[in-house]
Order: sequence, then structure tokens, then C-alpha cells
Amino acid sequence: MSHLALILRPIRRLWHFCRISANARLCAFACVAALPLLGTTARANVPGGVIGSSGTYAAVTVTTNTSAGTVTLANGLVTAVIDINTAQILTLTYASYQVTSGGTASDDAFYWQGQNSVGEQTGAFGILTVLTNSGTCGDIMISDLYSNHTSSTDSPDDAYRHFTMFQGSPGVYVTEAMSRPTTYPAGGADIPSFTGKLAATPFNWISQDGAGQNVLMPTDSATTWVEGINYSPVEVSLVNSGLLNGRFNCKYNYADDLGLLSVTGWCCNDQTSSPNIGIWVIHPSTEFNACGPKHPEIQSQILNLNVTFKGVHFGFGSDLSFAADEPWTHVCGPFFL
Repeated sequence: MSHLALILRPIRRLWHFCRISANARLCAFACVAALPLLGTTARANVPGGVIGSSGTYAAVTVTTNTSAGTVTLANGLVTAVIDINTAQILTLTYASYQVTSGGTASDDAFYWQGQNSVGEQTGAFGILTVLTNSGTCGDIMISDLYSNHTSSTDSPDDAYRHFTMFQGSPGVYVTEAMSRPTTYPAGGADIPSFTGKLAATPFNWISQDGAGQNVLMPTDSATTWVEGINYSPVEVSLVNSGLLNGRFNCKYNYADDLGLLSVTGWCCNDQTSSPNIGIWVIHPSTEFNACGPKHPEIQSQILNLNVTFKGVHFGFGSDLSFAADEPWTHVCGPFFL
């Protein structure tokens, strides 16, 4: 079976489950999702609470902008603008609210990373293939082939990054399939992950499964952070203004076992002045995590979301160093964003 079939089967299985169980569940499998306001008119249990005037969802569109080097997936609820070269999600917009940091640098918005002394795996040299553009589903693949790389530090493997959107769905499915044939040289990579930097507004509440944080975390201009207090490491900062003035923050406080972190994200709890939206990473399965369910990891921190495929922050991660001619394949995802 091809890696594409392995990817699409769990995506469609998860989407089918979400649809048939929508009336029985208060929480849909959605990342960018509207949070209903108390006291307002009851709305149908559909993404965003609205459908088109004809009684159906808008069709999914796949639009390539050659001059900008981007491809856009849109379905009337969500719009994802993706850089073809780097496979970054540059902007992710729900109901007119753009939720990424908006940057275009290689480490901005939602980007791929993975580097250490043995090699680097970062999105580049992307080749776009539109796999499905049917109106009910838009599915694209951006191939990053080792044969197109020229640096000796680049990881000797191929990466196939899929982005899939369904009609009526309030988000996008993301999957990475990595592989190397028996003809590739020795090398490797580390910290293979998909990282998202979020907009400073409107998000002010961090929430995730497990024993991790589920707390108010102001990120507006009234809150400032100072690093390096009392010679502390850069991961520790002090809030010196705003609602949490005087509180210390450390990104490692947000860690939990990989087996518990099926949902992590940010939302807004200020219904009077900010939109009722949240952004979430939802894992239908965590089997692709190579370190096992009891390995701790960080998947959410200040205005940041992270999907890692092996333990990176606490050591004892799986080995991603390869001998010459060593074959290897690993599918990461799908997860819902």
C-alpha cells in the first residue's frame, strides 16, 4: 500500500467519525472552532454555526499563485495559505480572523524544523502536486526531495508533506511522510517537528489535555516578559506588567506525557471584546510518536504550538542517525489543525 493510502485512510476515517457523531458530542474535532456564546440564539451543531444560502457548505477550492509561490486551500470557513517552497502555512484564517504570527521567515507561522550536528530537515525545494480538487475535498502534497538539496548538512531523506481540507470542515489535516531508499548516504536529523507561532491577539488562554496547563495567559501589549532573571536560563521569564505581574513562566511547565497530549491549543475567554475562537492541534492517534506514550514533551507554550515526532526536549529520544544505504520510512500524522 502506498504512503498516500496510509495517510488518507485515517484522515477519512476521522472525518467520518466526526460527522456521524456530531449530534452526540459537544466538542467536535476542530482546531479553529467557534465557541458558542451563552444567551445567544441556538445554532446548529455545524462548524462555525453557518452554512451557505443554498443549504450546503461552500466547495473546497485549491488555488495556486505562481508569482507568490503559494497554494491556498479554502472552504468558506477556513483559508490556509501555504508556501510551496517551504511547505509552511503562512496564514490560517477562520471567520476573517488570521491566527498565525503572519511572518514569512523560515521559522515563522507554521513551519517544519529538525536539525542537529548530523543533519537538517527543514522545508525547502518544495514540489507541489494537487492530488484531489473535487469540491468536497482538496488534498495537496509538497515534496521535499533530498536529490534537490546541495548542502552537506541536509538530512538524507525525502519528506512528503500533505495538507487536506474537506467541505464543511473547520480546519486542515496535516501529515508528513518521511522516507529514504537504500541508495542514500549516511546522515540523519533531529527535532523533526511542525511548529506554529501564533498571533498575539486574541488568544489569552492556554489549554491542553493531561496534567498540563489550563490557565489564563495574557499575551496582549499590556503584558511584558523579561528573560534572564537572576541568571536563569532563557526558558524562564518573569512577567513584569499586566494581569500576571510578578509571575515566573517556564516553557517546561507545559510538558506532559505524549500519550496524554491528544489536544492542545489556545483560545480566547474574553467574550466582550474578542472573538470567540480557539486554535487547536488534535491528534486522532499518537502512534506516530516514536518515544512511547510515557515520554514527556512540550506541545504548547507562550503563543506557540508544536507537533513533535520524537522526544526532543527531555532527551532519550529515538535515534534518527542513519548508516549509508539504510532504508527507513515514517508517517507522522495525520493531525487536525
